[in-house]
Amino acid sequence: MDHDVDITKYIIRFGVTYTIGLIVLSAISYIFDLDLGSGASIGLLAGSAVYSIGKFIRDNKRTPSKREKSKMVWSSFVLSWLLSLLPIFVGTLVLGGGQGLAELLQLMDQAGMAIIAGMSIFVSLVYLAVLYYCYGGLAKKQYDNLKKKGKI
Repeated sequence: MDHDVDITKYIIRFGVTYTIGLIVLSAISYIFDLDLGSGASIGLLAGSAVYSIGKFIRDNKRTPSKREKSKMVWSSFVLSWLLSLLPIFVGTLVLGGGQGLAELLQLMDQAGMAIIAGMSIFVSLVYLAVLYYCYGGLAKKQYDNLKKKGKI
């Protein structure tokens, strides 16, 4: 059996792709005054994971082991949340300072922490399901296709 490889460069690839995608989606949303909704962010998440796992498969000539897959899923999950929330807090601090952050927290309190927690749990479960599929079943299909085409 192959030994586990360091997944850091694949997670960095995921993070860079996800960040660029967030910027592009934000620009499109702003320019065309669109509400892209959750479908766009799920698509971005999946696209970033597929791009990352494709590189893993080409480099290692195999799909990730169970342990590598788990590391990739959880690392990508945490990174996607951080990259999604960081601009909100940084933007709030830059544009509104401490007062802006206080207003954001007040707005969250008005929305209800139970609702925010419930929505966060739901989104997290969807994100995890998408990531497990991309780094698992979809990775296997990608591997089979690359092998069939003679690219690995």
